[in-house]
Amino acid sequence: FEVPNTGLHPVPAVNALERIKLFTLALSDPTTPKHLKAYDLAWLLHLVGDVHQPLHMADQYGSVFSRGNDAGGNGIPVDYPGYEELHGFWDGAPGDAGNGSVLKVAIQAADLLPAPPAADASISDVDTWGQESYDLAVHQVYVPPVMLQSAATVTPTPEYVANAQAISRVRVALAGMRLANLLNSALTWPKTGCH
Repeated sequence: FEVPNTGLHPVPAVNALERIKLFTLALSDPTTPKHLKAYDLAWLLHLVGDVHQPLHMADQYGSVFSRGNDAGGNGIPVDYPGYEELHGFWDGAPGDAGNGSVLKVAIQAADLLPAPPAADASISDVDTWGQESYDLAVHQVYVPPVMLQSAATVTPTPEYVANAQAISRVRVALAGMRLANLLNSALTWPKTGCH
């Protein structure tokens, strides 16, 4: 994983956190054309979810990885039903693997999500969201059975699976609440014609 602010692997100028800020500004600007707002909204929905998952905010760097880094866990094979790499395993940890009716499953899963603490849900600083996910990657993802600086296949233990599922469900619920708060503050609603 990358140590923040070392300058060894600088964060690209165009990144998920920067895009969330840009798209939010565009949505809140009444002069932004509607077709651009539609495009920005679709990306905003996607990116807010992404930055709340740990492996979207951290990479390991090293020569053991074919691309020079593990691409947020994409370069680490995993031996777990329905998944081929660590990144996909964590993205699917809330419970979406192998389901043909994703929308139905998503609605059922959303009903089971824990309510996030109000204080956490009210955090609107996008950089804080990213730092939270980075910290989770360092302290909860890149831990045994995941071996640091290794592209060896990981076989998640039952404890690792349960922890990934619990963390991911909390993060999904938190992302949803934060997204709702962001949209409520960014979107401008018509002031006339509503009664």
